[in-house]
Amino acid sequence: MAIPVLTDEHVGQLDYRAAVAWMQTALQSHSEGTLDAPARVNSKLTKGEFAFTIGAHNSANPYMGFRVYDLAHLHSPTRSEVTAVFNGRDGSLTGIVTGKLLGAIRTGAIGGVAISCLSNPNANILALLGTGLQARTQLRAACAVRHFHEIRVYSRDAANRNAFREEMSEHVPVDLTLTNEPEQAVRDADVVICATTSTQPIIKTEWLKQGVHLNNVGPKFKTGHELPRDTYEQSPRLVTDSLEQVSAFGDAFVLFGTPHYDRIGALSAMLDENATDSSISHDSSLFISVGLAGTEVVLAQRMFENHME
Repeated sequence: MAIPVLTDEHVGQLDYRAAVAWMQTALQSHSEGTLDAPARVNSKLTKGEFAFTIGAHNSANPYMGFRVYDLAHLHSPTRSEVTAVFNGRDGSLTGIVTGKLLGAIRTGAIGGVAISCLSNPNANILALLGTGLQARTQLRAACAVRHFHEIRVYSRDAANRNAFREEMSEHVPVDLTLTNEPEQAVRDADVVICATTSTQPIIKTEWLKQGVHLNNVGPKFKTGHELPRDTYEQSPRLVTDSLEQVSAFGDAFVLFGTPHYDRIGALSAMLDENATDSSISHDSSLFISVGLAGTEVVLAQRMFENHME
């Protein structure tokens, strides 16, 4: 029997509502202890640096796998990744996914879960900072969980802004408002997604409204961070998808060694909290996206199940 190999062409057809739902289920599985999700493992080589994320779903039909990519060429336009899924009963190879979309959609879908869980259900205005691949998947996932009436997009480059609007117009329900001023994007926004590669803060905390929810997708290290330090420090609720990965960052992480480090909670715990208490207030919150291992494997497994139907 031929081993299925799926590419970006297949991955790009994923329904974002389904992807968000699958990631929410994966987070719940992690909370219940049925999804193994250790911190990623890096292997530095002479000409590159492989990053491996590994996970296993210990269900009635168990499966396991990994995703691997080259950190040294993370921003190369021709880069690719490999995700492999194995049958947990007999170790046979279920299938392989190649390309760079699977990881990005996984990250976007988890961002969608965070917005669904932490933001005001009546959020009207979305601000998106960045126009790269991660910004694309974050935007589509956000629109899968909230009905925004206004979407503002910031990028320093006019050509990038225009190309982004042209590509994304068929995927979002409202016209995109473009700006080259980050303050214009985030003022009064209910949800702010920062998906840049900037190592310098691109916004100021005082621009943010009370009750805003932020997704921090880009850099979050002491040597470089896209959000100001006081944005983290002043947020009443700090949440991440993987406490294991935050811990593995060690003293490089932006909040390591501060009193705010111990305030970071798990997104999966917030899902449990929302499920048991519908009166949870939607105060300002900040989701620190670091990548929950194993979720790429979950997404790939779901694709293989659909592919075989």
